[in-house]
Amino acid sequence: MTGLDRRLYLGSADAAPACGVSPWRSPFQTYFLKVGDESEQPTNLPMRSGTYLQPFIGQEFERETGLKLHSLEKHFTHPDHPFIQCHADYLTDENDEQIVVECKSSGRYFSELPIYYQVQIQQQLACSGLNFAYAPVLFAGNSLKVFEVVADKAVQAYIIHRMVWLWDCVQNKTPPPVETSADVRLKWPDDSGAEKKANAATLNLLNKLVETRDALKTIESEKKELECLVQKYMKDASYLVDESGERLAAWKISKNSTRFDAKRFRVENPDLADMYSVEVGGSRRFTIRG
Repeated sequence: MTGLDRRLYLGSADAAPACGVSPWRSPFQTYFLKVGDESEQPTNLPMRSGTYLQPFIGQEFERETGLKLHSLEKHFTHPDHPFIQCHADYLTDENDEQIVVECKSSGRYFSELPIYYQVQIQQQLACSGLNFAYAPVLFAGNSLKVFEVVADKAVQAYIIHRMVWLWDCVQNKTPPPVETSADVRLKWPDDSGAEKKANAATLNLLNKLVETRDALKTIESEKKELECLVQKYMKDASYLVDESGERLAAWKISKNSTRFDAKRFRVENPDLADMYSVEVGGSRRFTIRG
């Protein structure tokens, strides 16, 4: 799907955000990606790592199942809503039936496929019209588990309903509701300098926020005290183990590192320092009195 303008359609990666079950992106944030100026979705290290690992996970899937993969990044369009599209990592054939294969990698183990992956794959099944999918997941680079996803028409109908709603928001330039702290920062990135009088409901929220902040301070203090007691017991030992020898905790010196001495560089090379200095925009900082 290289070269497709992501602002012109909703893909399978937008399904979980549209349904409000993505841990990474809300409907509001997805809306701004679609109405923005960038034709390609921004990437981060985990996303690039997943793309890099895809061929390896595919090979391990073949080794694990004996199935052969084909149709790399096969593109599908929903039959009723052409703005809803997807691409499957691979397809495979089993018992005269085509099957979607969606490769994933994760740093933590899970015994059940997370809902946000299930939603993504159900969207792919809805677009492709296929009935079954495999989701091989590579855990921490050292174990592979293959999950199965069966097409669910009721679930797919809800996913498509939510994606149609989100696309209507994009087409009408009507942002979805603000739901997360990231949404708030995105919608109101700058402050005006004005004052706003707190109403009763907001005062109640602020009081609860102060109580939560103070409770966290107490918990953090207790955490440090407990860490100190355990460290006093360990003394110069690197690891704390149980009776079977399994490691329970580690207290080790980190590797030496190097850092750039910016202050010294500016003193000794002021012209170069000015030449390569760039202004970084500020951001709003939320503080509570007391």
